[in-house]
Amino acid sequence: MSTKPKPVRVPLRLVEKTLLGGAGRLGRFVLAPEDGAVLPAFTAGQYASIGLEIGGAFVKLPYSFASAPSARGAIELFIARVEGGELSPKLFETEPGARWLLINPRGEFTLARTERRRLVFVSTGTGLGPFRSIVADLRDRGRLGDHRIVVANGARAAEELGYRDELADLDRARPDRFWYLPTVSRPEAATPPELSEGRVDRVLGALLAGSPDGGIRLAPGATLERWAAFAPPAETAVFLCGNPEMIAGVREALARAGYDQIFEEEYW
Repeated sequence: MSTKPKPVRVPLRLVEKTLLGGAGRLGRFVLAPEDGAVLPAFTAGQYASIGLEIGGAFVKLPYSFASAPSARGAIELFIARVEGGELSPKLFETEPGARWLLINPRGEFTLARTERRRLVFVSTGTGLGPFRSIVADLRDRGRLGDHRIVVANGARAAEELGYRDELADLDRARPDRFWYLPTVSRPEAATPPELSEGRVDRVLGALLAGSPDGGIRLAPGATLERWAAFAPPAETAVFLCGNPEMIAGVREALARAGYDQIFEEEYW
């Protein structure tokens, strides 16, 4: 008779919290195991349940790892605060030293889904988390150069683009292998020119069409020619994570363009 595997429960301490944007809607949280605890193994792209004791009850929700599995001393999560949510507002209220609980890493949103070496990662907001984990894992294992990768991430404003400097540095270091394509849907006069303007699904639609439509501005270097060099349809796997409307829009545009390997993970 088979038995269910025992749940993996690891107590963690919050060691660092970084809020993004003026409203602090998004946050990067670094957590380390308490003394004697061991972080469970996970695969880049997976998630785990994260929980807190709230009002005498234990509340948990799934969050993707944003760190690479090789970072064995700590994990990082990229989380959005959902007003009125059961858990996320409480997570944002915690300060370094607070106790969290991690339960059962799992999930199939990983590179095991494909053998293709050309990858397009499209996300909104904190949907970037699993892609940052995958990219950091490839970098740490010296395998980033084995792939051609596009990371397209959409946010409301420039200050809410997570890991922006890190990803831009990879683009500058390996422009033939790594393309960071950040977009902002609510641009301001001070929005840097290297950011495309518009929702990420509409920016990608304009890019594939070869010309922007109304309200869309493509950043310098965001060209159909570069896209074709990075992501020919028959050789490319596409991963989508975030807002369901974005996922539907990008899936439709890519399917029209001939992409046949598209994986998705909705965040709500």
